[in-house]
Amino acid sequence: MSEEMERWKRWTTDLSWRKIVWWPHVDLCRLGIDTINLLCAAGLPGAESMDIKLCLRKIDEWAEKVKQYTFEMRHIYEENPKRFGNSTAYFKALCLVTVLQRDCGVRFNAAKRDFSVPLDVADTFIFGIIQGNGGTCASMPVLYCAVGYHLAYPMFLVSTKGEEAEHLFVRWDDGEVRFNIEATGEGMATPTDDHYRKGRYSLTPEIEKKGRFLKPKNMHHCLAGFLAERATYCMDVKAYQHAVEAMGWAAALCPDNLFYLNTAKIFYNAWVRQLNEKKPPGFPDIFITCIEQRRFAPTVPLDFEMDLCGLETMECLLRDAEHDRNLWEPLRQGRVPPRLPVEVECRVNKDGSKSIRFLFQKKNVCNQGEYANV
Repeated sequence: MSEEMERWKRWTTDLSWRKIVWWPHVDLCRLGIDTINLLCAAGLPGAESMDIKLCLRKIDEWAEKVKQYTFEMRHIYEENPKRFGNSTAYFKALCLVTVLQRDCGVRFNAAKRDFSVPLDVADTFIFGIIQGNGGTCASMPVLYCAVGYHLAYPMFLVSTKGEEAEHLFVRWDDGEVRFNIEATGEGMATPTDDHYRKGRYSLTPEIEKKGRFLKPKNMHHCLAGFLAERATYCMDVKAYQHAVEAMGWAAALCPDNLFYLNTAKIFYNAWVRQLNEKKPPGFPDIFITCIEQRRFAPTVPLDFEMDLCGLETMECLLRDAEHDRNLWEPLRQGRVPPRLPVEVECRVNKDGSKSIRFLFQKKNVCNQGEYANV
Protein backbone atom coordinates (compact mmCIF):
# COMPACT_ATOMS: atom_id res chain seq x y z
CA MET A 1 0.00 0.00 0.00
CA SER A 2 1.38 3.42 -0.96
CA GLU A 3 2.22 6.03 1.66
CA GLU A 4 -0.61 8.22 0.35
CA MET A 5 -3.15 5.40 0.71
CA GLU A 6 -1.86 4.60 4.21
CA ARG A 7 -2.39 8.23 5.15
CA TRP A 8 -5.87 8.22 3.64
CA LYS A 9 -6.78 5.04 5.51
CA ARG A 10 -5.71 6.59 8.81
CA TRP A 11 -7.74 9.72 8.11
CA THR A 12 -10.89 7.80 7.30
CA THR A 13 -10.83 5.63 10.45
CA ASP A 14 -13.51 6.40 13.02
CA LEU A 15 -14.76 9.42 11.10
CA SER A 16 -17.08 12.02 12.57
CA TRP A 17 -18.18 15.43 11.38
CA ARG A 18 -15.95 17.03 14.03
CA LYS A 19 -12.93 15.49 12.32
CA ILE A 20 -13.73 16.34 8.73
CA VAL A 21 -14.48 20.03 9.38
CA TRP A 22 -10.69 20.52 9.50
CA TRP A 23 -10.04 18.64 6.26
CA PRO A 24 -8.85 20.44 3.12
CA HIS A 25 -11.29 20.62 0.25
CA VAL A 26 -9.51 18.01 -1.85
CA ASP A 27 -9.92 15.38 0.87
CA LEU A 28 -13.59 16.21 1.34
CA CYS A 29 -14.03 15.63 -2.40
CA ARG A 30 -12.38 12.24 -2.09
CA LEU A 31 -14.62 11.38 0.85
CA GLY A 32 -17.75 12.23 -1.15
CA ILE A 33 -20.90 14.20 -0.53
CA ASP A 34 -22.80 11.04 0.43
CA THR A 35 -20.46 10.17 3.32
CA ILE A 36 -20.34 13.78 4.46
CA ASN A 37 -24.13 13.98 4.53
CA LEU A 38 -24.47 10.75 6.51
CA LEU A 39 -21.79 11.73 9.04
CA CYS A 40 -23.71 14.93 9.78
CA ALA A 41 -26.82 12.86 10.58
CA ALA A 42 -25.02 10.40 12.85
CA GLY A 43 -26.14 10.54 16.46
CA LEU A 44 -29.26 12.60 15.86
CA PRO A 45 -32.60 11.44 17.30
CA GLY A 46 -34.32 9.72 14.40
CA ALA A 47 -31.10 8.44 12.82
CA GLU A 48 -30.68 5.44 15.10
CA SER A 49 -31.44 2.97 12.30
CA MET A 50 -29.12 4.63 9.80
CA ASP A 51 -26.64 2.18 8.29
CA ILE A 52 -23.89 4.20 6.64
CA LYS A 53 -22.18 1.22 4.99
CA LEU A 54 -25.45 0.00 3.53
CA CYS A 55 -26.26 3.46 2.17
CA LEU A 56 -22.87 3.91 0.55
CA ARG A 57 -23.01 0.43 -0.96
CA LYS A 58 -26.46 1.15 -2.39
CA ILE A 59 -25.28 4.42 -3.94
CA ASP A 60 -22.38 2.57 -5.56
CA GLU A 61 -24.85 0.08 -7.03
CA TRP A 62 -27.14 2.83 -8.29
CA ALA A 63 -24.26 4.68 -9.92
CA GLU A 64 -23.30 1.51 -11.77
CA LYS A 65 -26.91 1.11 -12.97
CA VAL A 66 -26.91 4.69 -14.26
CA LYS A 67 -23.60 4.11 -16.03
CA GLN A 68 -24.87 0.96 -17.72
CA TYR A 69 -28.19 2.49 -18.75
CA THR A 70 -26.49 5.57 -20.16
CA PHE A 71 -24.20 3.37 -22.24
CA GLU A 72 -27.14 1.29 -23.51
CA MET A 73 -29.16 4.38 -24.44
CA ARG A 74 -26.31 6.17 -26.16
CA HIS A 75 -27.57 5.11 -29.58
CA ILE A 76 -30.90 6.86 -28.87
CA TYR A 77 -29.05 10.14 -28.42
CA GLU A 78 -26.88 9.62 -31.49
CA GLU A 79 -29.92 8.83 -33.65
CA ASN A 80 -31.81 11.97 -32.58
CA PRO A 81 -29.68 14.47 -30.61
CA LYS A 82 -32.28 17.22 -31.13
CA ARG A 83 -34.58 15.30 -28.80
CA PHE A 84 -32.07 16.13 -26.05
CA GLY A 85 -31.32 19.67 -27.14
CA ASN A 86 -28.14 18.52 -28.88
CA SER A 87 -26.64 18.24 -25.41
CA THR A 88 -24.87 15.12 -24.18
CA ALA A 89 -24.90 16.72 -20.73
CA TYR A 90 -28.69 16.91 -20.73
CA PHE A 91 -28.86 13.34 -22.03
CA LYS A 92 -26.62 12.05 -19.20
CA ALA A 93 -28.55 13.95 -16.54
CA LEU A 94 -31.86 12.64 -17.86
CA CYS A 95 -30.55 9.07 -17.81
CA LEU A 96 -29.43 9.54 -14.22
CA VAL A 97 -32.79 10.86 -13.05
CA THR A 98 -34.67 8.20 -15.02
CA VAL A 99 -32.76 5.29 -13.52
CA LEU A 100 -32.92 6.61 -9.96
CA GLN A 101 -36.64 7.27 -10.10
CA ARG A 102 -37.81 4.37 -12.27
CA ASP A 103 -35.40 1.57 -11.40
CA CYS A 104 -34.06 2.45 -7.93
CA GLY A 105 -37.24 3.70 -6.29
CA VAL A 106 -35.95 7.18 -5.49
CA ARG A 107 -39.02 9.28 -4.82
CA PHE A 108 -40.38 12.19 -2.86
CA ASN A 109 -41.97 11.17 0.44
CA ALA A 110 -45.64 11.78 -0.37
CA ALA A 111 -46.47 12.35 3.28
CA LYS A 112 -44.22 15.42 3.27
CA ARG A 113 -45.62 17.21 0.22
CA ASP A 114 -47.61 19.59 2.41
CA PHE A 115 -45.32 22.39 3.60
CA SER A 116 -47.09 22.46 6.96
CA VAL A 117 -45.90 18.91 7.76
CA PRO A 118 -42.63 19.06 9.76
CA LEU A 119 -39.61 17.24 8.38
CA ASP A 120 -37.86 14.50 10.32
CA VAL A 121 -34.16 13.69 10.24
CA ALA A 122 -34.87 10.93 7.71
CA ASP A 123 -36.56 13.51 5.46
CA THR A 124 -33.50 15.73 5.48
CA PHE A 125 -30.58 13.32 5.15
CA ILE A 126 -30.14 10.78 2.38
CA PHE A 127 -30.48 7.63 4.48
CA GLY A 128 -34.23 8.34 4.52
CA ILE A 129 -34.37 7.81 0.75
CA ILE A 130 -32.45 4.55 0.87
CA GLN A 131 -33.77 3.04 4.10
CA GLY A 132 -37.05 4.90 4.58
CA ASN A 133 -40.10 6.29 2.82
CA GLY A 134 -38.41 8.63 0.38
CA GLY A 135 -36.81 12.03 0.34
CA THR A 136 -37.55 15.73 0.11
CA CYS A 137 -35.95 18.72 -1.56
CA ALA A 138 -33.42 18.65 1.30
CA SER A 139 -32.18 15.15 0.52
CA MET A 140 -33.03 14.18 -3.08
CA PRO A 141 -30.68 16.70 -4.74
CA VAL A 142 -27.89 15.47 -2.45
CA LEU A 143 -28.47 11.91 -3.64
CA TYR A 144 -28.47 12.97 -7.31
CA CYS A 145 -25.16 14.77 -6.76
CA ALA A 146 -23.74 11.76 -4.90
CA VAL A 147 -24.50 9.44 -7.82
CA GLY A 148 -23.28 12.08 -10.26
CA TYR A 149 -19.97 12.43 -8.44
CA HIS A 150 -19.44 8.66 -8.71
CA LEU A 151 -19.72 9.13 -12.48
CA ALA A 152 -17.49 12.22 -12.53
CA TYR A 153 -20.40 14.42 -13.62
CA PRO A 154 -20.03 18.17 -12.94
CA MET A 155 -23.09 18.33 -10.67
CA PHE A 156 -23.36 20.77 -7.78
CA LEU A 157 -25.81 21.54 -5.03
CA VAL A 158 -27.44 24.96 -5.14
CA SER A 159 -29.78 26.49 -2.56
CA THR A 160 -32.48 29.12 -2.65
CA LYS A 161 -34.93 30.39 -0.06
CA GLY A 162 -38.60 29.50 -0.20
CA GLU A 163 -41.55 30.76 1.77
CA GLU A 164 -41.20 28.12 4.48
CA ALA A 165 -37.59 27.02 4.28
CA GLU A 166 -34.55 26.75 2.06
CA HIS A 167 -34.79 24.68 -1.11
CA LEU A 168 -32.07 22.63 -2.75
CA PHE A 169 -31.67 21.78 -6.41
CA VAL A 170 -28.87 20.57 -8.66
CA ARG A 171 -26.82 22.42 -11.24
CA TRP A 172 -24.85 20.86 -14.07
CA ASP A 173 -21.93 23.10 -14.97
CA ASP A 174 -18.90 21.88 -16.88
CA GLY A 175 -17.69 25.35 -17.79
CA GLU A 176 -19.44 25.29 -21.16
CA VAL A 177 -22.86 23.71 -20.57
CA ARG A 178 -24.85 24.92 -17.58
CA PHE A 179 -28.42 24.09 -16.55
CA ASN A 180 -30.40 23.53 -13.37
CA ILE A 181 -32.01 20.20 -12.48
CA GLU A 182 -35.23 20.10 -10.48
CA ALA A 183 -36.00 16.45 -9.88
CA THR A 184 -38.15 16.33 -6.76
CA GLY A 185 -41.19 15.70 -8.92
CA GLU A 186 -41.64 12.99 -11.52
CA GLY A 187 -39.09 13.23 -14.29
CA MET A 188 -36.63 16.09 -14.69
CA ALA A 189 -37.25 19.80 -15.14
CA THR A 190 -34.59 22.40 -15.97
CA PRO A 191 -35.81 25.76 -14.63
CA THR A 192 -33.77 28.92 -15.05
CA ASP A 193 -32.16 30.80 -12.17
CA ASP A 194 -34.91 33.40 -12.35
CA HIS A 195 -37.44 30.70 -11.54
CA TYR A 196 -35.81 30.56 -8.09
CA ARG A 197 -36.10 34.31 -7.60
CA LYS A 198 -39.86 34.57 -8.09
CA GLY A 199 -43.12 33.26 -6.71
CA ARG A 200 -42.75 31.21 -3.58
CA TYR A 201 -39.00 31.88 -3.56
CA SER A 202 -39.09 35.68 -4.03
CA LEU A 203 -35.42 36.34 -3.37
CA THR A 204 -34.31 39.94 -3.05
CA PRO A 205 -30.76 40.72 -4.26
CA GLU A 206 -29.76 41.48 -0.66
CA ILE A 207 -31.00 38.14 0.70
CA GLU A 208 -29.50 36.30 -2.26
CA LYS A 209 -26.09 37.78 -1.45
CA LYS A 210 -26.26 37.35 2.34
CA GLY A 211 -27.33 33.72 2.07
CA ARG A 212 -25.03 32.86 -0.81
CA PHE A 213 -28.09 31.61 -2.65
CA LEU A 214 -28.15 30.43 -6.29
CA LYS A 215 -24.40 29.78 -6.26
CA PRO A 216 -22.93 26.28 -6.67
CA LYS A 217 -21.63 24.75 -3.45
CA ASN A 218 -18.20 23.25 -3.07
CA MET A 219 -17.67 20.51 -0.49
CA HIS A 220 -17.01 22.94 2.34
CA HIS A 221 -20.29 24.69 1.54
CA CYS A 222 -22.13 21.35 1.42
CA LEU A 223 -20.71 20.33 4.78
CA ALA A 224 -21.78 23.70 6.19
CA GLY A 225 -25.33 23.19 4.94
CA PHE A 226 -25.56 19.69 6.41
CA LEU A 227 -24.26 20.96 9.76
CA ALA A 228 -26.84 23.75 9.72
CA GLU A 229 -29.53 21.09 9.30
CA ARG A 230 -27.97 19.09 12.14
CA ALA A 231 -27.99 22.16 14.38
CA THR A 232 -31.69 22.72 13.76
CA TYR A 233 -32.55 19.19 14.86
CA CYS A 234 -30.36 19.61 17.96
CA MET A 235 -32.37 22.71 18.82
CA ASP A 236 -35.60 20.74 18.45
CA VAL A 237 -34.52 18.52 21.34
CA LYS A 238 -33.01 21.44 23.29
CA ALA A 239 -29.45 20.17 22.88
CA TYR A 240 -28.25 23.77 22.91
CA GLN A 241 -24.52 23.16 23.14
CA HIS A 242 -24.51 20.78 20.17
CA ALA A 243 -26.74 23.14 18.18
CA VAL A 244 -24.50 26.16 18.73
CA GLU A 245 -21.36 24.19 17.96
CA ALA A 246 -22.73 22.71 14.71
CA MET A 247 -24.12 26.04 13.51
CA GLY A 248 -20.88 27.75 14.50
CA TRP A 249 -18.99 25.35 12.27
CA ALA A 250 -21.45 26.01 9.44
CA ALA A 251 -20.51 29.69 9.78
CA ALA A 252 -16.81 28.81 9.86
CA LEU A 253 -16.98 26.70 6.69
CA CYS A 254 -19.12 29.15 4.76
CA PRO A 255 -18.50 32.67 6.11
CA ASP A 256 -20.12 34.15 2.98
CA ASN A 257 -23.48 32.93 4.28
CA LEU A 258 -24.20 35.52 6.96
CA PHE A 259 -27.32 33.67 8.11
CA TYR A 260 -25.25 30.87 9.63
CA LEU A 261 -23.49 33.03 12.21
CA ASN A 262 -26.66 34.99 12.94
CA THR A 263 -28.53 31.72 13.54
CA ALA A 264 -25.71 30.44 15.76
CA LYS A 265 -26.14 33.57 17.89
CA ILE A 266 -29.90 33.02 18.06
CA PHE A 267 -29.29 29.47 19.29
CA TYR A 268 -26.72 30.80 21.75
CA ASN A 269 -29.22 33.30 23.17
CA ALA A 270 -31.79 30.53 23.61
CA TRP A 271 -29.21 28.59 25.60
CA VAL A 272 -28.50 31.66 27.74
CA ARG A 273 -32.18 31.95 28.59
CA GLN A 274 -32.35 28.27 29.51
CA LEU A 275 -29.33 28.51 31.83
CA ASN A 276 -30.54 31.77 33.38
CA GLU A 277 -33.63 29.91 34.58
CA LYS A 278 -31.35 27.59 36.56
CA LYS A 279 -28.79 30.16 37.69
CA PRO A 280 -29.34 31.40 41.26
CA PRO A 281 -28.94 35.03 42.32
CA GLY A 282 -25.35 35.73 43.29
CA PHE A 283 -23.92 33.26 40.75
CA PRO A 284 -20.26 34.25 40.12
CA ASP A 285 -19.16 35.99 36.93
CA ILE A 286 -17.20 33.78 34.53
CA PHE A 287 -14.11 34.96 32.66
CA ILE A 288 -12.34 33.02 29.91
CA THR A 289 -8.66 33.80 30.46
CA CYS A 290 -7.08 31.67 27.73
CA ILE A 291 -7.97 29.38 24.83
CA GLU A 292 -4.87 27.31 24.10
CA GLN A 293 -6.23 25.94 20.82
CA ARG A 294 -9.24 27.25 18.97
CA ARG A 295 -12.25 25.00 18.44
CA PHE A 296 -13.40 26.81 15.31
CA ALA A 297 -11.55 27.97 12.23
CA PRO A 298 -10.47 31.63 12.30
CA THR A 299 -13.44 32.54 10.08
CA VAL A 300 -15.59 32.49 13.25
CA PRO A 301 -15.01 35.50 15.55
CA LEU A 302 -12.99 34.67 18.67
CA ASP A 303 -15.54 36.51 20.82
CA PHE A 304 -18.21 34.03 19.77
CA GLU A 305 -16.01 31.09 20.72
CA MET A 306 -15.18 32.66 24.10
CA ASP A 307 -18.87 33.25 24.81
CA LEU A 308 -19.58 29.61 23.94
CA CYS A 309 -16.84 28.44 26.33
CA GLY A 310 -18.29 30.67 29.03
CA LEU A 311 -21.72 29.09 28.67
CA GLU A 312 -20.24 25.59 28.68
CA THR A 313 -18.43 26.45 31.92
CA MET A 314 -21.63 27.80 33.47
CA GLU A 315 -23.54 24.65 32.53
CA CYS A 316 -20.80 22.42 34.00
CA LEU A 317 -20.86 24.38 37.27
CA LEU A 318 -24.65 24.28 37.48
CA ARG A 319 -24.75 20.54 36.83
CA ASP A 320 -22.06 19.69 39.38
CA ALA A 321 -23.87 17.95 42.26
CA GLU A 322 -21.42 19.09 44.94
CA HIS A 323 -21.49 22.71 43.83
CA ASP A 324 -25.26 22.59 43.62
CA ARG A 325 -25.54 21.22 47.13
CA ASN A 326 -23.00 23.58 48.73
CA LEU A 327 -23.40 26.74 46.67
CA TRP A 328 -26.30 27.10 44.22
CA GLU A 329 -29.14 25.60 46.23
CA PRO A 330 -28.36 27.72 49.34
CA LEU A 331 -28.36 30.81 47.08
CA ARG A 332 -31.75 29.84 45.69
CA GLN A 333 -33.01 29.63 49.26
CA GLY A 334 -31.70 33.09 50.10
CA ARG A 335 -28.73 31.86 52.15
CA VAL A 336 -25.13 32.91 51.50
CA PRO A 337 -22.69 29.96 51.65
CA PRO A 338 -19.56 30.52 53.74
CA ARG A 339 -17.24 29.84 50.79
CA LEU A 340 -18.93 31.56 47.88
CA PRO A 341 -16.77 32.42 44.86
CA VAL A 342 -17.41 35.86 43.42
CA GLU A 343 -15.63 35.18 40.12
CA VAL A 344 -14.63 32.14 38.08
CA GLU A 345 -11.64 32.08 35.75
CA CYS A 346 -11.57 29.44 33.04
CA ARG A 347 -8.65 28.32 30.91
CA VAL A 348 -9.51 26.17 27.86
CA ASN A 349 -6.83 23.53 27.31
CA LYS A 350 -5.58 22.20 23.99
CA ASP A 351 -7.73 19.08 24.26
CA GLY A 352 -10.85 21.17 24.85
CA SER A 353 -11.05 20.43 28.58
CA LYS A 354 -11.37 23.37 30.95
CA SER A 355 -9.46 24.32 34.08
CA ILE A 356 -11.44 26.63 36.33
CA ARG A 357 -10.29 28.80 39.22
CA PHE A 358 -12.62 30.04 41.95
CA LEU A 359 -11.89 33.56 43.20
CA PHE A 360 -13.35 34.41 46.57
CA GLN A 361 -12.66 38.14 46.34
CA LYS A 362 -12.47 40.50 43.44
CA LYS A 363 -9.21 40.23 41.53
CA ASN A 364 -8.21 43.80 42.27
CA VAL A 365 -8.54 43.03 46.00
CA CYS A 366 -7.18 39.53 46.33
CA ASN A 367 -6.00 37.05 43.69
CA GLN A 368 -6.28 33.94 45.84
CA GLY A 369 -8.24 31.11 44.32
CA GLU A 370 -8.54 27.38 43.78
CA TYR A 371 -8.17 25.49 40.51
CA ALA A 372 -10.22 22.53 39.38
CA ASN A 373 -10.68 20.69 36.08
CA VAL A 374 -14.10 20.31 34.43
